[in-house]
Amino acid sequence: MHVVSVYKGMDSIWSVPPCDKSYLEPRISNYSTWLKQLMGKCSSDEADELAVILSWKACHNRNQDMNGSTSIAATDMLVWGNSFSKYYARLDTTRLFRDSRCPPNVGTVKVNFDAAFPFGKNLYNVAMVARDSNGECVWWSQRQFPGRPRSADGEVRETLHTIMTTKEKA
Repeated sequence: MHVVSVYKGMDSIWSVPPCDKSYLEPRISNYSTWLKQLMGKCSSDEADELAVILSWKACHNRNQDMNGSTSIAATDMLVWGNSFSKYYARLDTTRLFRDSRCPPNVGTVKVNFDAAFPFGKNLYNVAMVARDSNGECVWWSQRQFPGRPRSADGEVRETLHTIMTTKEKA
């Protein structure tokens, strides 16, 4: 919540048009509730879309900062968000969002996995799900590891954990 509501000046974004005076107290700990309340105070569907884009960019900025990369200043976020929204509106999204699920052959499973690095915590999580050719979940696993490795090192650990878990389940 901190990242989208106040991190690096985000509170100034929510207090100007098109979401004028819609900035809410950061005491709300649930992002979904916060976003619903914010969107209810925005002036239009376009403003609602912009709020989602800016929320995403705030999270992206925080990740950029954590990795030592360049991020966009809060003062430039509205201009960036409006430009992104206009660019996106011109795209032929029917080609972008086709069902790209590629199921495995009958009798095999496909394992998808990911790692998450919670902000401000000295731990990280890995999760995986195995699906059959019908897309049904065959098994899943989630595990938490202590420490705060670099993202690349955590993802290597995630890959190794997935391989070991898959061998156990096979």
